[in-house]
Amino acid sequence: MGSGFLMMAATVEHSGAQRTAAGEPDACGRLRGSGKEDETGSVCGTMRMELTSGQRCYILFRSAAERIVAAVLMILLSPLFVVIASVIRCTMGFPVFYNRARIGRGGRRFAVLKFRSMVNDPSPGGGDGSIDSERITAFGAFLRRTSLDELPQLLNVLRGDMSFIGPRPMVPDLFVRCTAQQKCRVLVPQGVTGLAQVLFRNNATWSARIVADLDYINRIGFGIDLKIVVLTVAKVLRSEDIRMDQSTDEVDDLGTATIE
Repeated sequence: MGSGFLMMAATVEHSGAQRTAAGEPDACGRLRGSGKEDETGSVCGTMRMELTSGQRCYILFRSAAERIVAAVLMILLSPLFVVIASVIRCTMGFPVFYNRARIGRGGRRFAVLKFRSMVNDPSPGGGDGSIDSERITAFGAFLRRTSLDELPQLLNVLRGDMSFIGPRPMVPDLFVRCTAQQKCRVLVPQGVTGLAQVLFRNNATWSARIVADLDYINRIGFGIDLKIVVLTVAKVLRSEDIRMDQSTDEVDDLGTATIE
């Protein structure tokens, strides 16, 4: 069953998301193809926010370990994957997975994977669908509350698209509206969980989350990663700071698109 799921998951298409050669990190995390001498490349514009050589190599070795852990977890959790997928199929139909383009390390695009938690249209009399709560099903709310909707991102980690820990990947439309400094959040692999998530979960504006992301980048290392893992487990078990009634205006405080 485990190998069967790995084969099935590997066939999920990266619709609307393509990798780009420019901005790919080299072995120790420096961005190549950017026309810049330092690892910030063109991602941070004129900002010079740099990782130390120790931090770059920590990310390299962490990535290798994470891929092994992700493969093992996908096999061990394959029965849970099948159960969740079956319930989604029965309650919401196809597709079972949700994927959407996100901005990864170095500014490259990839498709982040999640279990689907919303229907396409709100129920009759339930509103116009402008906020998520009008389209989230009861089972979808359970998946979000327990973060089980994020499980398919084990495949993203296995592929090297993401890390277990790091800033949450942004959608391209939001990323282009970030300031040069805010764009430095992609100096490191984007994560399934991160400092912003343990501080706020999803109950904060984008700018507040990005401040936490940049703080994490400055302190990245085994110690803070371990703390984030412990705090993430505690947050999930207590189901703290989860809001599903937010409108875009409540969280989107970014400016207009910037041109570097």
